[in-house]
Amino acid sequence: MELQKFKIMNLIKNKIFIFIISFNLFAFVSLAQVDRRQIKETKNFYNAIRDSVLANPKYGKFIINDTLLLRDYLCNKGVFGGMVLYGDSSSLGFLNDNDKKNLLFLIKNDTTKYYISNNFIRKSIVAPDKKEFVYLRLSKPIFFKKYTLCVFCIGSPEGNTTLLYRKINDTNWVFVKKIGYITTY
Repeated sequence: MELQKFKIMNLIKNKIFIFIISFNLFAFVSLAQVDRRQIKETKNFYNAIRDSVLANPKYGKFIINDTLLLRDYLCNKGVFGGMVLYGDSSSLGFLNDNDKKNLLFLIKNDTTKYYISNNFIRKSIVAPDKKEFVYLRLSKPIFFKKYTLCVFCIGSPEGNTTLLYRKINDTNWVFVKKIGYITTY
């Protein structure tokens, strides 16, 4: 009888141990999938809008033979400074308060750098970060509402432009509005 109880207890312990290991492995894989999805969506987003936004004549000095000159990493630190989040319809007034708080949290707290290669955005060359502007500075896009809305910022010597885009199907992004513009002085 004691031996049978011992075997049952060991079996239960083993099942609990396997469950805990499986749960931790699942959590780790889920985080990796989110990171992979973020990278995939970022690459798809910038390639989808490349010609309409990034090749704007305003940024002409950063385009050589239809090739964009970009900073060698995407980062949100300092590029969204001064963006109005609690305004009327001219800013993000169409978002509910929870979405605005979430967006503000992502903008302020996502300050890590994501280094990119020349083939990350088609027809682009990346340059190392320098004090002088020899490239466009791109933020990491901030996706929300299940990757259907995207806020991002383009930095140039003239200032930072913050734009909002909406995904209308798996690959097409449509411009919604210019959220903000900060002049460099």
